[in-house]
Amino acid sequence: MEWLSEQWFAEAIRLSAEQPSVPGASARMQFQLTSGPSGALSYYWVIEDGRLVDAALGKVSDPDVVLTQTYQDALAIHVGELDFAVAFMQGLTKVAGDMGRLLSVMALASSSAQREWQHKLSELAAK
Repeated sequence: MEWLSEQWFAEAIRLSAEQPSVPGASARMQFQLTSGPSGALSYYWVIEDGRLVDAALGKVSDPDVVLTQTYQDALAIHVGELDFAVAFMQGLTKVAGDMGRLLSVMALASSSAQREWQHKLSELAAK
């Protein structure tokens, strides 16, 4: 399944519904990819209490945080080849907005359930 396709977003949301609730881990995240196969593109994630509840290509209204990355770096993060924290520290990911919101959802990455969800997403993106 193609990464960032409508089907990929739908499956990511479906798989996330199986995740345990994490009150307070919520953010409206806008992703700006600077060098996709067809040029720049945007997509978003809406995470509520640790679950992805909405995601699609395009722009979300009132994002809490905006992340700017190259398409290649974003894909590497999603398939597990690049750690988000490393990409941030190396300047590969630029962040604007509410860092507290971003940190609330980044904390999810340490849970085994979240790592399993991320692994399933990486398998989907690799197909």
